[in-house]
Amino acid sequence: MASAEEQRESLNIQLLVDSIPALIHTGRPDGYLDYFNKPWLTYFGVTLDKVVGWNWTAVIHPEDVEGILAQWQACLASGETFEYESRVRRANGEYRWMFHRKVPLRDADGNIVKWYGSSLDIDERKAAEQALRSSEAYLAEAQRLSHTGSFGWRPDTGEIAWSDETYRIFEYDRSVKPTIDSVVQRVHPQDRADFKEVVDRSLAGATDFEHTYRLLLPDGRVKHAHAIAHAVQNASGDREFVGAVSDITERKTTEDKIRRLVDAGILGIFIANLEGEIVEANRAFLQMFQYDRQDLLSGRLRWEDMTPVELRERDQRAVTEAGKRFFSPIREAVFPERWQPLARASGRRAVSRFERGRRLRPRLERTKARRCKDS
Repeated sequence: MASAEEQRESLNIQLLVDSIPALIHTGRPDGYLDYFNKPWLTYFGVTLDKVVGWNWTAVIHPEDVEGILAQWQACLASGETFEYESRVRRANGEYRWMFHRKVPLRDADGNIVKWYGSSLDIDERKAAEQALRSSEAYLAEAQRLSHTGSFGWRPDTGEIAWSDETYRIFEYDRSVKPTIDSVVQRVHPQDRADFKEVVDRSLAGATDFEHTYRLLLPDGRVKHAHAIAHAVQNASGDREFVGAVSDITERKTTEDKIRRLVDAGILGIFIANLEGEIVEANRAFLQMFQYDRQDLLSGRLRWEDMTPVELRERDQRAVTEAGKRFFSPIREAVFPERWQPLARASGRRAVSRFERGRRLRPRLERTKARRCKDS
């Protein structure tokens, strides 16, 4: 029978345990939980008899009961420290994530005589982890869709970190630790000198770089890549490049097809301003209309002069509508509402000047031709 002193000591310990803001519980060697402190009971919103023994499983989320019981039974058999995360129902019916830990108390012979446990609310941490996982998943999917990977490179140590999409672009297995040498192995032999020059400038202290190069893969395929990076200082004060690499093979292939089509002379291509002056044209276009490069450079080529009379009015309407679609949003964005009347008036004056110039142009052309003839 316990002495009065021992009873007082036990009462003091229980008072201490009930007063601290921690969730404490104890268990017998067979796993029977025989005590939950007052903060626990307040959290549950029940009395002790509702959770002692194995009744505590009623407040564990149904999806977590099987796992936590299996782990508890395994630790009872092995005597190892118990650790587990589960969702626990509080008094208002809300489930929150908890981290549970129980350690065994042993006697002089090594036998377990008691289990002492505590639980910690980790719901906010779990929410942050889930948000981070979601963010990483969104980023990975965006990189996959855009064929753009990210990387980090520390010139002082040579350490390189790649995102999943960067691994896919270079077609290395995730188990391969990226290095400058492994990147060089993928760079097309004809582009390696330029690539190494970029690396050397970065090692010498350059603050950023941007370059385009080809990758020659083991099966003979060629990819086009574009890399851009900027140097920053990490928490340790070391210089580190953070950048992105894009697979631009599809774009390059399209550009090459267009270039070959243009060079083949099948299509006549030109660039004209809103006043109808042709400012640039390829050789095929000039040949189709029997002009030469000098005619283009002299500014004598006008789209209106090449258009049949019956189609000029239609073309002029199309150009006017295109101008409205392009300039109206700019005017609305640049001029505040109180300046709109002035902006519209300025636009009318600009159109008026354009119309006067257009009407006078034939007269000026005739005058110019007459002067050339007289000279």
